Amino acid sequence: KGQDFFRNGQYDKAVMQFCRVIKAGGNKKLALYNRGVALFKLNKNNAAMQDFKSAAKLGHKKAQEICSSFVVTSR
Repeated sequence: KGQDFFRNGQYDKAVMQFCRVIKAGGNKKLALYNRGVALFKLNKNNAAMQDFKSAAKLGHKKAQEICSSFVVTSR
């Protein structure tokens, strides 16, 4: 459902849905990554990076790449 909201540009609703998935104990690394992307679309970059970092720590590959590229480009 969060993906549907995201695809329709309803990023705020997508964030809420991904929060529910995280709290319910679903696929946390995927939900954190997806929530990060939705937060990024809402220009909430700091919150997005926190989610990417959390997803990366759980082993989400794309989140790890984002975190790595951010460290390299922000130096």
